[in-house]
Amino acid sequence: MSKLKRISIFALLAFVLASPALTVFADDDAPVATSAEQSTESPTEDKSTPPVISLSPTSEQVSLIESNVVTKKLAVKNGGDRPLTFTLYASPYTINNENDAYAYNFGASNSYSEIANWITFDTESGGTAPMVTYTLAPDEERSIFYHVTTPETVPAGSQFAAIFAQTVPEETASTDTGTNTIKAVSRVTLLLYARNAKEATTEYEETGFSLPGFLLGGEITVASRLKSTGNTDIAVIGNFNVDTIFGQNLYSRRIAYHVLPGTERLTTLSWDKTPSFGLYHVSYEYTINGETHKHTALVLIYPVLFIILTILVLTILIIWITMVIRKRKERNSKLLV
Repeated sequence: MSKLKRISIFALLAFVLASPALTVFADDDAPVATSAEQSTESPTEDKSTPPVISLSPTSEQVSLIESNVVTKKLAVKNGGDRPLTFTLYASPYTINNENDAYAYNFGASNSYSEIANWITFDTESGGTAPMVTYTLAPDEERSIFYHVTTPETVPAGSQFAAIFAQTVPEETASTDTGTNTIKAVSRVTLLLYARNAKEATTEYEETGFSLPGFLLGGEITVASRLKSTGNTDIAVIGNFNVDTIFGQNLYSRRIAYHVLPGTERLTTLSWDKTPSFGLYHVSYEYTINGETHKHTALVLIYPVLFIILTILVLTILIIWITMVIRKRKERNSKLLV
């Protein structure tokens, strides 16, 4: 092969090897989209905080008396820096317990949700109405009274309703550009629990409880299932505690919830920072109408790897003991001879 031919082949190979690097450098120098091309926002983007609605309290207890009016107060706040318009109204609801979801079906009604028809709110003009509209300035909070006017005959047991404070969307179309924009609607809730004390029957039963005493891993979890068998809701206060076997508390959690009449509610509590190994004293107690029920258990967490190592150590120990016994027998038999 001539010298010229060798130089040509070498140059060709050098070009082929260098071509990927040339491509990379070419990509770095390629035109890129400017910020204006990448952004879909208007040049006059509104930097103000959207209206943020909040409602307090989030739950309320009411005693029902026939042909009586109960007046309560709630407060609505605009947490943004733009004006906020909202409506107040009451809605019935039922419970969908499919797959233990205990989901609230707002708008659905039954015999326990008639109270939604008895609720009115103060208007700005001084009257009352089942639905009212107010406007709040930025960071303004307003107290509004609502009234529960009971009929001459009040159904036995409990009554439930949800009071909603729902934002009214701002202008949804731009007249300048002709484009439509989507405005989110926010809704916050006050759950109202009412009771006719004359004919109330508070009855319940624990239909299930789970607290495993041995775990291969994962979180320590308690599961409590309660059913309200009377005509009133049951208010439950639960306390979940994990301690060392010497009594030092490692985790505590307190919960409060309601179980509506004719429904069954599953409550699950877990220690999300459960170690992978250890022995713990776990307790769960719940209180209903002053009655306290308590479950306790020692929970051992022993992962699969530890089990394998334990079996391996025990196997070696058994083999060693067997060999020692065999040698002793051989030694004793030699001494007898």
